[in-house]
Amino acid sequence: MISDCLFQDFNAGAIYCFGNPGFPQIKYDHKTDSEDVTKPFTIRDSVITNCQVMGIYLHGEGSRQQIIRVKIDTVLGPAIKVYKGNYAKIKGCEIKMCKIGVHVLSAQPQIMMNTITMNLEDGVLTEAINNLRCDALIQFNTIVKNKRNGILCIGVNNHSRIERNLKISFNTFAGVKG
Repeated sequence: MISDCLFQDFNAGAIYCFGNPGFPQIKYDHKTDSEDVTKPFTIRDSVITNCQVMGIYLHGEGSRQQIIRVKIDTVLGPAIKVYKGNYAKIKGCEIKMCKIGVHVLSAQPQIMMNTITMNLEDGVLTEAINNLRCDALIQFNTIVKNKRNGILCIGVNNHSRIERNLKISFNTFAGVKG
């Protein structure tokens, strides 16, 4: 777990998190051997600012990282990039003044209860590549004042779901474009 940290002035990404279905999972030993509990790797209550390439990169087919209440601003690439088969949960984050807020490449993240504002391109970009599916779930977010689209979904196998978002407005081109 990463908690209550400041990541500032990185030439590349602030956090690179690679995993597979069993890693990064933290296994807690209990008093009995029959009870095994695994918890996903979590980044919470932290600040990421002034990065060049990206803020957080989540990679690893089947892994389930959690990004909770993280403030990300002034990143020249995507604030959060979720790649290829990843089931990340991005919840309660504030993302502003980045090139792209959240960039999803053929992954299945849950993007919930975030504020995504004033990004230089799209607030959320979901992209299906190489005939792989993209099944992002985007709900309960406020996505406003982005220079291009609030949410852009591209690719043949893009099955992203956009449900019950609080506010998608004041984006230069479109609120949702698919």
